[in-house]
Amino acid sequence: MQFFDSPQLADISAPHRSLRSIVPTPAESREESKSQMKWHEARMERSTHTEQKTTRQRRRYLALIATATALALAYGAVRHLSWAFSKPPEQQQFTVYVDRDRAPWERPVITVREGVPAHISVQSKEPGVLMVHEIPGAFAACASGAQQSLDIVPVGITGRFSLHFHARAGDQLEVATLEIYPR
Repeated sequence: MQFFDSPQLADISAPHRSLRSIVPTPAESREESKSQMKWHEARMERSTHTEQKTTRQRRRYLALIATATALALAYGAVRHLSWAFSKPPEQQQFTVYVDRDRAPWERPVITVREGVPAHISVQSKEPGVLMVHEIPGAFAACASGAQQSLDIVPVGITGRFSLHFHARAGDQLEVATLEIYPR
């Protein structure tokens, strides 16, 4: 009948085994403890190396995050200051004469930047309407011999447009060319 649960202790009770084969000698015990110590030291070195590596990685990530945040804040501040201290652009002044005797190549070209207000004075000897068909709301009604004005602020529109005059008789006359350039 066996009273022991452990296989090593069960071996002690076996008659054919000696106690010497089960219990390690002091030299064997020292060798085993040395190998265990080496194993533990190697494991500690690996864990220390891993801890150092993760600490370096964390520092790099924190430095990267701090740098990106600083750049984003600097960009936002500069952009805000540029908008806060910029004054509105000066209005450009132009004068257009409605003249049927002018050749097409003698007609002026009015150059405007997008977002810059333009004031166009119109002088005509006959009644009619000065307009730019492609720009909504860009027209000025002219009485005979009077001066009228056309104010435009081109936003979201660029290109080359015909500034023309519709006489009361129904005919159309190109007076100038309006060129709007992007900012």
